[in-house]
Amino acid sequence: MPPSSEYRLAWQLAAVQAAGLSLALLACARLGLRVDASSLAWPIVVMAAALGVAVVFVRRRPAGPLDWMVPDGLIAFALVVALCLTSVPMQYAGAALARPVIDPWLAAADRALGVHVPDLAAWTRAHPRVAAALAWAYGSFGLQILVAPPVLVLLGLRRALWEYVFLLHACLLATIACFAWFPAACAFQWYGFTSTLPQGDFIAQFAGFRSGALTLIDYRAVTGLVSAPSFHVAGALVVTWVVRERWWVLVPIALLNLALCAATVLSGAHYAVDVLLSIALFGVSVVAWQAYGSARRPVSFDVRA
Repeated sequence: MPPSSEYRLAWQLAAVQAAGLSLALLACARLGLRVDASSLAWPIVVMAAALGVAVVFVRRRPAGPLDWMVPDGLIAFALVVALCLTSVPMQYAGAALARPVIDPWLAAADRALGVHVPDLAAWTRAHPRVAAALAWAYGSFGLQILVAPPVLVLLGLRRALWEYVFLLHACLLATIACFAWFPAACAFQWYGFTSTLPQGDFIAQFAGFRSGALTLIDYRAVTGLVSAPSFHVAGALVVTWVVRERWWVLVPIALLNLALCAATVLSGAHYAVDVLLSIALFGVSVVAWQAYGSARRPVSFDVRA
């Protein structure tokens, strides 16, 4: 890459990922966990291909106002894929620490808010169409995370693209750190009811990695264990926030992610306080991004730069 400030953030985030992965792998070794390397083949191929094409375009030293689109989009996409890959051993190492669960605190916070999640889940279960719509919105999360970079490129939102990558890193790494130190078994296990979303994998892996019964990290069977704050909520807020300059995209995305955020509680998957913690985390991440931009100016993330 040319020696400009344009891709400084990309290098910094890659360094953060490398440091986090190194610590996670050391923790895995100490905790008796191992990674099934064969399950990483296709994600690594996709990430390497994106980076390879990006390097070719960057070496052309583009000068046009829109020539940033291919290299920036591919590098951002590769960083998002890499973040998803490197966060997996971090999550399972955190689970294997087997710290005491904080569900009593979360349930008490919900009581203080006047919310009883089992009642909300029962209402959702009694309305199958609502349950199906919420499940669909909740299930769109992974696709939203991966599709966001190319969509932001097509919208011509260069600064928003890098804001997205920064916020996603901040929110995911923070939620994993919170999970490692303050794990939660989730509302449906604490109260003893059935969530309207499938939770079999979560229950098996949360208990298995905490007890030591599971020690193999298989990328083909990964499920999210993070709950307080909820990365689903934080990530949905990030996706919605970065398209704010295009109202015709913002409106449908906001409606979709409003349903997604509602699903976290109405399905019984999360405590209500998890959502509030996620909103707070998102707000702190936005402030951190703004502080980063102020400290690093001039940085040519913007098309106008």
